[in-house]
Amino acid sequence: MNLAGTDVDLKGRYEEAMSQYRGTWGAFVKRRQEETGDMGGFVTVEIDSEKGVQIGTSRDDQTIDVSDMPRFAPPERGVGPVLAGILPDFAILALGTLLAFAGAFAAFLRYDVR
Repeated sequence: MNLAGTDVDLKGRYEEAMSQYRGTWGAFVKRRQEETGDMGGFVTVEIDSEKGVQIGTSRDDQTIDVSDMPRFAPPERGVGPVLAGILPDFAILALGTLLAFAGAFAAFLRYDVR
């Protein structure tokens, strides 16, 4: 799981990345509102017996420009933290393999063929 990046620290890494993105998103929204003077859109719902249900927004005549909107980037781990996470696991596996081989070799030497 450490090698694949799906270990128990994955949740913490994503929460930290989302917290950073929340700050970036808030700054973007504030800057956009200052530029346009629009303090956010609103949705209206009209129910008329003759026309039926009509849903409208304050931006019916405008298109939404998302070209400068910040994108969320998932957290990435470098090679160093990955190796630091898997070295204890590989050490335990190597030690277990060596102990099993040493035990089998000792049992083979003590075996009496007669």
